Amino acid sequence: MSDYRLEQNKRDYEELLGLINKNVDLKMWGFVQTYSRIVADTFPLIIYDNQWCRVRFEYNWVDYAGLSIFKREAKIRYGRLHATNDGGYILGPNEKKAIGWHALRYYVINFLDNLSPQEVVDGKGRDPRVINKFERTGLAWVLPEESRIGGTIVELRLHNRIWEYYGQKLFDVFDLRNPELWIKYVQFHNEIKRLRYEAWKAKEKIGKPFKRFDDFEPDELW
Repeated sequence: MSDYRLEQNKRDYEELLGLINKNVDLKMWGFVQTYSRIVADTFPLIIYDNQWCRVRFEYNWVDYAGLSIFKREAKIRYGRLHATNDGGYILGPNEKKAIGWHALRYYVINFLDNLSPQEVVDGKGRDPRVINKFERTGLAWVLPEESRIGGTIVELRLHNRIWEYYGQKLFDVFDLRNPELWIKYVQFHNEIKRLRYEAWKAKEKIGKPFKRFDDFEPDELW
Protein backbone atom coordinates (compact mmCIF):
# COMPACT_ATOMS: atom_id res chain seq x y z
CA MET A 1 0.00 0.00 0.00
CA SER A 2 2.83 2.44 0.84
CA ASP A 3 4.36 1.87 -2.62
CA TYR A 4 1.04 2.73 -4.24
CA ARG A 5 0.69 5.88 -2.14
CA LEU A 6 4.23 6.95 -2.95
CA GLU A 7 3.63 6.53 -6.68
CA GLN A 8 0.36 8.44 -6.39
CA ASN A 9 2.07 11.24 -4.49
CA LYS A 10 4.78 11.40 -7.16
CA ARG A 11 2.10 11.87 -9.81
CA ASP A 12 0.32 14.47 -7.68
CA TYR A 13 3.60 16.30 -7.08
CA GLU A 14 4.25 16.53 -10.82
CA GLU A 15 0.69 17.70 -11.34
CA LEU A 16 1.03 20.44 -8.70
CA LEU A 17 4.40 21.53 -10.09
CA GLY A 18 2.92 21.86 -13.57
CA LEU A 19 -0.08 23.82 -12.30
CA ILE A 20 2.12 26.23 -10.36
CA ASN A 21 4.36 26.86 -13.37
CA LYS A 22 1.35 27.41 -15.60
CA ASN A 23 -0.66 29.72 -13.32
CA VAL A 24 1.84 31.60 -11.14
CA ASP A 25 4.48 34.03 -12.41
CA LEU A 26 7.34 32.90 -10.18
CA LYS A 27 10.04 34.42 -12.38
CA MET A 28 8.52 37.90 -12.15
CA TRP A 29 9.20 37.99 -8.41
CA GLY A 30 12.45 36.01 -8.38
CA PHE A 31 11.07 32.87 -6.76
CA VAL A 32 13.15 29.71 -7.02
CA GLN A 33 12.28 26.25 -5.74
CA THR A 34 14.26 25.47 -2.59
CA TYR A 35 12.47 22.47 -1.10
CA SER A 36 10.11 19.67 -2.03
CA ARG A 37 8.74 16.59 -0.31
CA ILE A 38 7.32 13.41 -1.80
CA VAL A 39 6.72 10.62 0.70
CA ALA A 40 4.08 7.92 1.00
CA ASP A 41 2.28 8.98 4.16
CA THR A 42 1.52 12.67 3.62
CA PHE A 43 0.78 15.33 0.99
CA PRO A 44 3.23 16.60 -1.67
CA LEU A 45 4.88 19.88 -0.75
CA ILE A 46 6.80 22.51 -2.73
CA ILE A 47 8.46 25.64 -1.31
CA TYR A 48 9.83 28.62 -3.23
CA ASP A 49 12.02 31.44 -1.89
CA ASN A 50 12.86 34.89 -3.13
CA GLN A 51 14.86 37.62 -1.44
CA TRP A 52 11.86 38.71 0.67
CA CYS A 53 9.93 35.62 1.76
CA ARG A 54 8.99 31.97 1.26
CA VAL A 55 5.83 30.53 -0.34
CA ARG A 56 4.64 27.05 0.54
CA PHE A 57 2.33 24.98 -1.68
CA GLU A 58 0.71 21.91 -0.10
CA TYR A 59 -1.38 19.54 -2.21
CA ASN A 60 -3.92 18.31 0.32
CA TRP A 61 -6.82 15.92 -0.04
CA VAL A 62 -10.13 17.76 -0.04
CA ASP A 63 -12.04 17.12 3.18
CA TYR A 64 -15.73 17.97 3.38
CA ALA A 65 -17.11 17.49 6.92
CA GLY A 66 -14.68 14.68 7.60
CA LEU A 67 -15.28 12.98 4.25
CA SER A 68 -12.22 12.85 2.00
CA ILE A 69 -12.97 12.78 -1.70
CA PHE A 70 -10.64 11.76 -4.48
CA LYS A 71 -9.16 15.09 -5.43
CA ARG A 72 -6.61 17.50 -4.07
CA GLU A 73 -6.57 21.27 -3.62
CA ALA A 74 -3.62 23.57 -3.01
CA LYS A 75 -3.10 25.19 0.37
CA ILE A 76 -0.80 28.22 0.08
CA ARG A 77 1.04 29.82 3.00
CA TYR A 78 3.70 32.54 3.30
CA GLY A 79 6.68 32.63 5.61
CA ARG A 80 9.60 34.85 6.41
CA LEU A 81 12.97 33.51 5.34
CA HIS A 82 13.54 31.77 8.68
CA ALA A 83 10.33 29.71 8.38
CA THR A 84 11.06 25.98 8.61
CA ASN A 85 10.34 23.57 5.77
CA ASP A 86 8.19 21.26 7.88
CA GLY A 87 5.59 23.96 8.53
CA GLY A 88 5.58 23.46 12.28
CA TYR A 89 6.10 26.00 15.02
CA ILE A 90 9.43 27.76 15.31
CA LEU A 91 11.10 29.34 18.31
CA GLY A 92 10.37 33.03 18.41
CA PRO A 93 11.30 35.72 20.93
CA ASN A 94 11.92 34.50 24.49
CA GLU A 95 12.09 30.91 23.18
CA LYS A 96 8.30 30.80 22.77
CA LYS A 97 6.60 28.68 20.14
CA ALA A 98 5.66 30.90 17.22
CA ILE A 99 3.65 30.46 14.03
CA GLY A 100 5.99 30.57 11.06
CA TRP A 101 3.61 30.17 8.09
CA HIS A 102 0.74 32.55 7.40
CA ALA A 103 -2.38 32.72 5.24
CA LEU A 104 -3.05 35.88 3.24
CA ARG A 105 -6.78 35.69 3.82
CA TYR A 106 -7.83 37.74 5.49
CA TYR A 107 -5.58 39.48 8.00
CA VAL A 108 -2.62 40.14 5.69
CA ILE A 109 -4.88 41.44 2.92
CA ASN A 110 -6.85 43.59 5.38
CA PHE A 111 -3.55 45.00 6.66
CA LEU A 112 -2.42 45.84 3.13
CA ASP A 113 -5.77 47.53 2.52
CA ASN A 114 -5.10 49.85 5.48
CA LEU A 115 -8.18 48.78 7.42
CA SER A 116 -8.24 49.27 11.17
CA PRO A 117 -8.70 46.25 13.45
CA GLN A 118 -12.14 47.56 14.44
CA GLU A 119 -13.18 47.86 10.78
CA VAL A 120 -12.14 44.24 10.24
CA VAL A 121 -14.12 43.09 13.28
CA ASP A 122 -17.11 45.07 12.04
CA GLY A 123 -17.01 43.09 8.80
CA LYS A 124 -15.48 45.56 6.38
CA GLY A 125 -12.64 43.18 5.51
CA ARG A 126 -14.79 40.20 4.53
CA ASP A 127 -14.87 41.10 0.86
CA PRO A 128 -11.45 42.51 -0.11
CA ARG A 129 -11.40 44.41 -3.37
CA VAL A 130 -8.68 42.23 -4.89
CA ILE A 131 -10.68 39.02 -4.29
CA ASN A 132 -13.99 40.57 -5.32
CA LYS A 133 -12.55 41.80 -8.61
CA PHE A 134 -10.85 38.46 -9.26
CA GLU A 135 -14.08 36.52 -8.72
CA ARG A 136 -15.78 38.62 -11.40
CA THR A 137 -13.20 37.72 -14.04
CA GLY A 138 -12.88 34.68 -16.26
CA LEU A 139 -9.85 33.60 -14.24
CA ALA A 140 -12.16 32.41 -11.47
CA TRP A 141 -13.70 29.80 -13.79
CA VAL A 142 -12.33 26.58 -15.23
CA LEU A 143 -13.31 24.33 -18.10
CA PRO A 144 -15.56 21.33 -17.32
CA GLU A 145 -12.71 18.93 -18.06
CA GLU A 146 -10.63 20.72 -15.42
CA SER A 147 -13.18 20.25 -12.64
CA ARG A 148 -11.05 17.75 -10.70
CA ILE A 149 -8.22 20.28 -10.37
CA GLY A 150 -10.39 23.37 -10.68
CA GLY A 151 -10.07 24.43 -7.05
CA THR A 152 -6.29 24.36 -7.29
CA ILE A 153 -6.20 26.26 -10.57
CA VAL A 154 -8.42 29.04 -9.21
CA GLU A 155 -6.47 29.30 -5.95
CA LEU A 156 -3.16 29.59 -7.81
CA ARG A 157 -4.57 32.21 -10.17
CA LEU A 158 -5.93 34.17 -7.21
CA HIS A 159 -2.55 34.31 -5.50
CA ASN A 160 -0.92 35.36 -8.75
CA ARG A 161 -3.48 38.16 -9.02
CA ILE A 162 -2.79 39.19 -5.42
CA TRP A 163 0.90 39.45 -6.29
CA GLU A 164 0.08 41.64 -9.28
CA TYR A 165 -2.33 43.80 -7.28
CA TYR A 166 -0.14 44.54 -4.25
CA GLY A 167 3.27 44.01 -5.80
CA GLN A 168 6.27 44.73 -3.62
CA LYS A 169 4.01 45.95 -0.82
CA LEU A 170 2.92 42.36 -0.14
CA PHE A 171 6.38 40.83 0.05
CA ASP A 172 7.70 43.68 2.20
CA VAL A 173 5.42 42.54 5.04
CA PHE A 174 7.41 39.30 5.35
CA ASP A 175 10.86 40.75 4.71
CA LEU A 176 13.23 40.15 7.64
CA ARG A 177 14.91 43.44 6.76
CA ASN A 178 11.69 45.32 7.65
CA PRO A 179 11.17 44.37 11.32
CA GLU A 180 9.15 47.51 12.07
CA LEU A 181 6.58 46.62 9.40
CA TRP A 182 6.32 43.07 10.72
CA ILE A 183 5.73 44.35 14.26
CA LYS A 184 2.91 46.55 12.93
CA TYR A 185 1.34 43.56 11.21
CA VAL A 186 1.59 41.37 14.33
CA GLN A 187 -0.01 44.12 16.41
CA PHE A 188 -2.78 44.47 13.82
CA HIS A 189 -3.37 40.69 13.77
CA ASN A 190 -3.53 40.39 17.54
CA GLU A 191 -5.72 43.43 18.04
CA ILE A 192 -8.32 41.87 15.72
CA LYS A 193 -8.16 38.64 17.71
CA ARG A 194 -8.40 40.55 21.01
CA LEU A 195 -11.44 42.54 19.86
CA ARG A 196 -13.14 39.35 18.70
CA TYR A 197 -12.33 37.64 21.98
CA GLU A 198 -13.73 40.54 23.99
CA ALA A 199 -16.90 40.57 21.89
CA TRP A 200 -17.32 36.82 22.39
CA LYS A 201 -16.69 37.17 26.12
CA ALA A 202 -19.29 39.94 26.45
CA LYS A 203 -21.83 37.76 24.65
CA GLU A 204 -21.04 34.75 26.82
CA LYS A 205 -21.49 36.81 30.00
CA ILE A 206 -25.13 37.49 29.21
CA GLY A 207 -27.00 35.40 31.74
CA LYS A 208 -23.68 34.16 33.18
CA PRO A 209 -22.38 37.18 35.12
CA PHE A 210 -20.12 35.11 37.37
CA LYS A 211 -18.48 33.01 34.67
CA ARG A 212 -14.69 33.24 34.72
CA PHE A 213 -12.73 33.78 31.51
CA ASP A 214 -9.08 33.31 30.72
CA ASP A 215 -7.06 36.38 29.81
CA PHE A 216 -6.58 36.99 26.10
CA GLU A 217 -3.47 35.28 24.74
CA PRO A 218 -1.99 36.92 21.63
CA ASP A 219 -0.62 34.79 18.82
CA GLU A 220 3.15 34.52 18.52
CA LEU A 221 3.96 35.22 14.87
CA TRP A 222 7.51 34.99 13.68
